[in-house]
Amino acid sequence: MSKSNKPRIYKGDYGYIKAQKKTEIIRTAVLLALPIAIYITGFISTGSNQNLLTFVAVLGCLPMARSAVSMVLFLKAKECCSEETFKKIVGAGVNVTYYDLYYTTYKKNFTVASLHLKKGCLIVLTEDKDVDAEAFEAHLKEVLKNCGGEKISVKVFTDTDKYIERARELNALSGEDADYSFILENLLSVSI
Repeated sequence: MSKSNKPRIYKGDYGYIKAQKKTEIIRTAVLLALPIAIYITGFISTGSNQNLLTFVAVLGCLPMARSAVSMVLFLKAKECCSEETFKKIVGAGVNVTYYDLYYTTYKKNFTVASLHLKKGCLIVLTEDKDVDAEAFEAHLKEVLKNCGGEKISVKVFTDTDKYIERARELNALSGEDADYSFILENLLSVSI
């Protein structure tokens, strides 16, 4: 498969953080090269930096600066879901909602290898063994409260096997499930 036929990786897909790091680096480099090229063109054509192209080049630095901030954020973000964990979840036949999410708060940052919302239960797998599970659960409950999901229970797992077992239990529950699309959109939007 050639690179041009490679499917786009969206937020919540496995490998998102890794792919987004590359995207942000390339975008920032291109957005930096454009103002430099415009400035050099203006300087060469007029022999001075006092021209309209210098002004355009300076304004062109604004999108680059915004992109650079995003790039730094992604470069600092840890990859959340290892290939081994992803293969274990997929191999177990568990259909989960999202992979590879990174939540930032004022005090701590939290990595999510996998997240699943079903039957009023939000379960989260993190590969960070030093995670403060209570603080992470409190953060997720606050996010849920802000988007109308205050009745949803939250459980953070650090053990992949226990997470898979709980996901299987939730998927096996019969009956109609609520529409969680708005809540899931919010869970995605507050992650990087």
